[in-house]
Amino acid sequence: MINMITPGALIYKLKTKFGHGLDTAYYRDLFRKKILDTAPITRTDSKLAEVHTLTSSKDCLNTIWSLKSFYVFSEENYALCIHDDGTLNDQDKLEILKHFPNARLIERTMADREIYQKLQSYPSALKMRENNPFSLKVFDFTYFSNTDKILFIDSDILFFAKPTDLIERINNSNYKLNTFNKDWNYGYSPDIEKIAKYINFELIPYINTGLGLIHKISMSFEKLEHFLSIPGIQDHPYGGRAEQTLIALCSSEYGFEFLSSDYDVNIEKITPTDSPCRHYVSPIRYLMYKEGLKRLEQRKFL
Repeated sequence: MINMITPGALIYKLKTKFGHGLDTAYYRDLFRKKILDTAPITRTDSKLAEVHTLTSSKDCLNTIWSLKSFYVFSEENYALCIHDDGTLNDQDKLEILKHFPNARLIERTMADREIYQKLQSYPSALKMRENNPFSLKVFDFTYFSNTDKILFIDSDILFFAKPTDLIERINNSNYKLNTFNKDWNYGYSPDIEKIAKYINFELIPYINTGLGLIHKISMSFEKLEHFLSIPGIQDHPYGGRAEQTLIALCSSEYGFEFLSSDYDVNIEKITPTDSPCRHYVSPIRYLMYKEGLKRLEQRKFL
């Protein structure tokens, strides 16, 4: 029997592929693959800080773009640790290690085995990690880090110039605060007023955990287990809200300030030309291709 595509299914497929224009489709489906022909980033050996990123098979290509744009424009050689969310296949892993040969690739099966033992005394943390893939940013980034300073970079961030403000904070031995980009919208799981009833410090709103620096000591399993007792913290249907809330709680208690406004998440269609990077969150993910990759092409990045 021949499977016929219904008119409705065809329209949906075309909208999915071309809904944001032909230029978006070109940069997403064709140009994006050109990153695979670029030279590897071999110098990731500095112990001053360690870059940590969580990726999936779906986002593997974007992760390579994100990390390469960071290392090229930052001109730094921080150590690199890439976490598999459990969906990476053998080809994905080969591609990642081809482009970042000195990175540590933390495979999900290995991470599960090791952290499972460590979380036995923290039942709420163990349950969250088992059920929420975003929680690897909460538990695995700090556990597997070999440095005190941990740089978070999500796979939907592109860099266009040296992120000077961020780099200066990382390289300053006297800088003891956690710092992240500011979100475009409230992104925690319970309302901040509800959370306030269960803590004795001020929770800073609008922390976005896509790009920023934390100090390893600011996030312990004991502290995370305690914060997980706050009612509603895991109730939001989008798992990233719980992850972001926990990191915001730890950072607010430890000591925090936002990166400069150049790093703010925004969902406008145009990025200011002087912005060193842009976080292409879900509502504007298509702009990562239509605007971001196009901008890097114009910068002769490849």
